[in-house]
Amino acid sequence: PPRVTAEVFALLAPYFTEESLNEGKTFLSKQKNDPDLFDTRILMVDDGTLFGGLRSRGFDDRGVTPVPLTLLREGQVDRSFLSVESARQQDTRATGHATRGEWVPSNLQIRGGTRSLNALMSEMDERVFYVDHFVDLQGGLDIETGALDVLCSGHIMHKGKREGTACNVRLRGSLVDALKQLVSLSSDTDRYGHIDAPGMVLDGFSVVG
Repeated sequence: PPRVTAEVFALLAPYFTEESLNEGKTFLSKQKNDPDLFDTRILMVDDGTLFGGLRSRGFDDRGVTPVPLTLLREGQVDRSFLSVESARQQDTRATGHATRGEWVPSNLQIRGGTRSLNALMSEMDERVFYVDHFVDLQGGLDIETGALDVLCSGHIMHKGKREGTACNVRLRGSLVDALKQLVSLSSDTDRYGHIDAPGMVLDGFSVVG
């Protein structure tokens, strides 16, 4: 559902920095060797100027006005957060994301699809694990490799109907592979904090427990 998608991308967003990408600290740097990082339908925009956004602001701690950035375009890393120092070296402007000595993404918007999540689920012949919530996503994601092993709870769905629940099971797999083989994006999006996110149907995970 949208809130789970929002939690995933909220965890990834702070790593869209020039330093992190260049130094290979996370799986987002894999694009250097694999240009097709994620599915081409995935697009994420950071916009600190969004009217009514939770993290909209006139300037950051360095006095820089936020620059709207497309962080992910067609599944590839497109832009990154730039410090004042890096911007000067590149003869461009900083992006306005420095807050209390840290990189803080502003309002994130993830593009949705054309059909509702209910419609997508009702057409799937396979049984689907519908994730309701993660217990500790940050502790269960290896940000360097993208390997995921996280405790979660959810529902077993078939043809859009609930067949049962599963509490405190482990979701295991590669987040990189799952986002690369995205099945579909839902048209229904919701705002959770500073993130507008759609529902996502992903393949490649196993549910253990």
